[in-house]
Amino acid sequence: MVHSGRLSEACFPCRGRRIKCDKTRPGCSQCKRMNITCSGYRELWDQKFRDMNESVAKAAQKSYKNSVSRTARPRKALPKPDEIDHLSSLTPLGSTTTSGSSYDTDQSMIWPTITHSVKDIAIVHFMTSYIPGSHFDYLPTIHCQVDSSSTLLATVQAAATAALGQEMRQPHLMQQARRLYVRALLETNTALANPSTATEDATLISVLLLGLFETIAWIGPRTPDSWIIHTRGALVLLKLRGSQQFKTRIGRQLFVQVTRIACVNSLQQKSRLPAELKDLMKEAALHESEYSKYQFAHLTGEVADLVADINEKKCNAGVIVEAAKVLDSKYILLGKRLPPYQEIETATSQSGVCSKTFHRYSDHRAAQLWNSYRMTRILLNEIVYAFPSSTNSKNSAIQTEAIQHVQQMAADICASLSQFTIANGSVTLGAPTHLAWTMVFPSTISKASAASLLWPLSVVRGASKVSEEVKQFAEEQLKILASGCRMPQAERIGALKYDDDSLENG
Repeated sequence: MVHSGRLSEACFPCRGRRIKCDKTRPGCSQCKRMNITCSGYRELWDQKFRDMNESVAKAAQKSYKNSVSRTARPRKALPKPDEIDHLSSLTPLGSTTTSGSSYDTDQSMIWPTITHSVKDIAIVHFMTSYIPGSHFDYLPTIHCQVDSSSTLLATVQAAATAALGQEMRQPHLMQQARRLYVRALLETNTALANPSTATEDATLISVLLLGLFETIAWIGPRTPDSWIIHTRGALVLLKLRGSQQFKTRIGRQLFVQVTRIACVNSLQQKSRLPAELKDLMKEAALHESEYSKYQFAHLTGEVADLVADINEKKCNAGVIVEAAKVLDSKYILLGKRLPPYQEIETATSQSGVCSKTFHRYSDHRAAQLWNSYRMTRILLNEIVYAFPSSTNSKNSAIQTEAIQHVQQMAADICASLSQFTIANGSVTLGAPTHLAWTMVFPSTISKASAASLLWPLSVVRGASKVSEEVKQFAEEQLKILASGCRMPQAERIGALKYDDDSLENG
């Protein structure tokens, strides 16, 4: 048995729409105003505790039996992914991970046996266990405000069901999530084809959630191609939304979110940020008081340009090293503008990785920002080391300094893990003899916050100038993420060879 937490006393229609219920008897005034029948109010005491595993297991058994009984029934198939492309003239959102499959668009077929309570559980789990600590922190408010016909409801349900399926390790829920994904994809493409809805906040959020679905459902160590396609689609929408998007807080927040994703994608693809996006970033900076948000993106764009130049072999070694050093110095200056953090020395004589120092930040978001800074500096200094100049003595000093920077950034990333794994005022010592503490995730940490460690740990593990001991530490933490937070992607990343890791692939 697990505690369900504080249950809402609201009626079912108000809970479904996530609006405040005044709990007037016999029926609430909100239902009366919407001219619908109020369901009344449930008894909370007998629902205070519920066995989630048993509930989902019963739903799975019922789903299996019903699916067997329906095999002889003719079904109307959805178009295959390669047939969806023509539905949208704005962005190529047709690629999905469900290649070769066909699904029923009928809502009753998408949820053939899953009860309303399980659908509610998926949404509640998603909003309380995944969204906090993520860049979708605006979603609960927007989800309550959209019209019942909005495509956003379908994309939220798809992502929420996928998150619950992964958390509960229930294959049948993942199958349902993929069906919901195809339905959400069709609805999103319909919204994109309509000029009046294509530039709405809900449409852009839907595209971002389709990308999030890919990261949740994808089990491989590499970035899925369909995530890249959704990222490109979001960039197209930024251009369509133009200057108008900077006039509202949510518009600016969505712009920053898409810009960050675009920067990651550019580094991974070894390509440049689109010129149109750079122009929009300059305009956005005029509307945003937090300078570091856009300065970080601008610098990342410069790093992406350098990586693209290297990939295209446009520069000689001397130019590459100088450009990387200049960018690294710019990041050092930017680091002075980032939120401060506390370095805490532990009273232990143990030697090895993270044995004496851990970090405490104001919040998880600050730790994530710092780790983005450190990952980029690791990349730049690995570039400096990899392209020696012609003067041997000078080159030796430059390479020695680059190695020191890489090792310091890797150590800082390892020390930052305490923000996610150690409660204030306590340090857990022991376990592996070369570690001063082990990762133990508190129940209050969100899945998104834990997932934000995947890339930093992968970068540490893949950096060529990081010691084997530090790499082993990063690999162990990836395994702990895989088991403790149920992230199969972490296990697959941890299984990669060092020379086939994150830095090799952006």
